[in-house]
Amino acid sequence: MKIKSTLLIGTLLAMTLSFAHGQDADKGKRKKIKENILKRFDTDGDGKVSEAEKKAHMEARAAQRDQQFKSADKNSDGNLSMEEFKTIPRIVKMAERRPQAINKLFTRMDKDQNGLIEAKEFKMRARGKGKGKGKRKAKRNTADS
Repeated sequence: MKIKSTLLIGTLLAMTLSFAHGQDADKGKRKKIKENILKRFDTDGDGKVSEAEKKAHMEARAAQRDQQFKSADKNSDGNLSMEEFKTIPRIVKMAERRPQAINKLFTRMDKDQNGLIEAKEFKMRARGKGKGKGKRKAKRNTADS
């Protein structure tokens, strides 16, 4: 019985230490991510992200999204077909790692399910709107009403 208790305590101690080590690694990873975000947004180097810096970054990203869409829209019809969608550099990289994810993403972005991603749908998804969390929040809000 003592051997079983000792083994159980030893196993629990090892699991606790391994869990604590994993949390320390997560803290380091989160700190690094936070530092990288600060580097990208904090253009004046004061260690804080002001509203003006946030706005400038968002405007720059919006311009990038517009350019991405225009570059991919080969026939200039204001929509992206699956073939055009697959020419976006970010999607090309995704296809190398997870080719099955491309169809799923295209379908999710094509809100009206017409087989094309319109500029509005593209911008909405690229801005982070229409992801799962937002949908759940919207459902919760309508359930509360």
